[in-house]
Amino acid sequence: MSKLLAFPAVLLALASTSVSAQVSNGHVDISENGSSLFDVPFAPNGIPLLSRFAFELADGDNHLKQILISPDLPPGKMRLDFSDGNPKNLPFIDDDDDYFFNVTHFGIKDSRAQQFTRSLDICSEQGKCTVQLDRPPGDFIFVLIGFQLSFRDNIDHHIREVGILEDDGMLTVSFNDQHFDPSDDAFLWSVQFAYVPRDRFSQIGESTETRAKNEVSSIIPAGMAVLRGFRFEYKDYFTDGKDHHLKKIGVLPTTAGTALISYRDTNGDDGFDWQYRWAIIKERVIHWPEGLDLPVLSPRSPN
Repeated sequence: MSKLLAFPAVLLALASTSVSAQVSNGHVDISENGSSLFDVPFAPNGIPLLSRFAFELADGDNHLKQILISPDLPPGKMRLDFSDGNPKNLPFIDDDDDYFFNVTHFGIKDSRAQQFTRSLDICSEQGKCTVQLDRPPGDFIFVLIGFQLSFRDNIDHHIREVGILEDDGMLTVSFNDQHFDPSDDAFLWSVQFAYVPRDRFSQIGESTETRAKNEVSSIIPAGMAVLRGFRFEYKDYFTDGKDHHLKKIGVLPTTAGTALISYRDTNGDDGFDWQYRWAIIKERVIHWPEGLDLPVLSPRSPN
């Protein structure tokens, strides 16, 4: 009997060395923490590919100053932020700016994968900038690890568009409201990402929708989804665009084959367009050495 029990245990141990999840899920109390910046333990097993993220204010909605997911800053931690220009709400202290977070990475080990950081840069071109990345030659897929989108100083805004999308080595970042003012609306950004061999994924695709509201569920292939890029933009039926406060933003895939997409203020009645680019990690196939004597599972003999 001990031999039969050992066989599935070996399978589980081998499979777990291929992909491991790092889940960070919690609540930030601004008055207790002293800041909207919040560090959580972070110790991924391999290159940490971002799978899902969501931020939600605990009470009401706000202007937005910064969205931050920064693995390994400081070392052994991941720094998070979802805040306006005055998260402590001084001189009045209340719970408006406390927030919830949900961030998951899948760690992979592959010597061919290459990890990069596009360090802090400034965008002053109508709230959207495109830059050239050092894309390696060959069949590689761009996957996010972390990012920072931040208006300068203590400036915050209504939000119209938030996005990070890569196309053949060209990266476009968006962070803007409806009316661009160069003195106020230039923003800082950085992106951590990896180029991963195409053969590490079983499927690659994009899900989109126009005029969505509140939160919507999208069908994607079942499996471990990682984030290749995203874009949200508030839309109005009668004009080209609009902006709003923000209460919640998120891309939350499940291994069962669904993804919850959120982009909303308090009442959740404003239309938005969205893009979600995903890749499904290929399950590891274990090839047993030829001639290995595996146990044969058979019905238990009656006593």
